[in-house]
Amino acid sequence: HRWATMYCLSKLGDVAKPAISEYLSYLGDSNFNLQVIACRALAEQGQDAKAAIPKLIELTQKKGNVLSTRTHAAMCLGAIGPVDPEVNLVELFKAMIAEPNAFCQERGLIALGRLGKHASSAAEFVVGLFENEDFSQRPEAALTLWQITGDGKRSVELLRPLMSNMTYDLRALEVIQTIGPAAAEMADEVAKYLESEDASLQLMAAEALVAMGVAEKYLERLRTLPDQAPPDIAIELDSIIQGLERG
Repeated sequence: HRWATMYCLSKLGDVAKPAISEYLSYLGDSNFNLQVIACRALAEQGQDAKAAIPKLIELTQKKGNVLSTRTHAAMCLGAIGPVDPEVNLVELFKAMIAEPNAFCQERGLIALGRLGKHASSAAEFVVGLFENEDFSQRPEAALTLWQITGDGKRSVELLRPLMSNMTYDLRALEVIQTIGPAAAEMADEVAKYLESEDASLQLMAAEALVAMGVAEKYLERLRTLPDQAPPDIAIELDSIIQGLERG
């Protein structure tokens, strides 16, 4: 009940501000599930949750903590942002990303990306991650780079080789969709997935093309997809087609 209540409160936005003190108390609960939902609820309050920063840092840095608690605390810090000049969140997140754990790396990148241009000093660090052959969070790193620099071109350069790698291509498509128009030069590389035998992959490609603002170029091909797709995906594809046809 406590978890469900905090989950519901976290969806109420500013209306739930009076509950911030309650969220803070649950950061110290022995139940890590309550710690995690408290982090998520505090993240929704942004800078208004700055009183949580000391405890969140403690949760993030304790290597013995349940990994989910550590990573959610980091992402919450990213959502609150750099409101305390004595706290170097960029270095804290870089340390998490540098850990030899894919989950830590992914969540650290999310936290760093949430800082936006406040973390622009970490750009070269993020680019340097691609030099490590064992680094598996490449699409996520490309997204973070775009978030902290606003430079879509550099992220596209890093994403391009991932599109031909089955380990990364689905995640790269999701990142391209998020970047949107700044990734438009990759339109033809994304459109090749319209020829996939996997309808869900075709849908992902269609959504990415729409996000990039170039889907009209491929409208004729898109019109042929719903007939072969499962009903739920066909509905989504039809909706995309109708939207393009309406202009």
